[in-house]
Amino acid sequence: MTRKPAPKVARKLDVAAPTTKCCASCGKDRPVAKFLPSRFVADGFIDTCKTCTYANADSDRRQRETRKRPAGGVAVAATESPLRRKAW
Repeated sequence: MTRKPAPKVARKLDVAAPTTKCCASCGKDRPVAKFLPSRFVADGFIDTCKTCTYANADSDRRQRETRKRPAGGVAVAATESPLRRKAW
């Protein structure tokens, strides 16, 4: 008589929640309250602190704005392309 293998059950690890975490961007050790939550990371928080995350978002936003503006200073809509205009 052979035994059936036990069914695999996902178990949560009984590990105490961390109180601090090191930011991957600035390298500072900060309390976990300074990190945004994420369900995709094992400890439940993204790897960069809120300060660095918001600074990166502002920088990215400014770069997008400058790419939209041609040398004349007039902003072009992101969906408007000079190649798609009809000449009629």
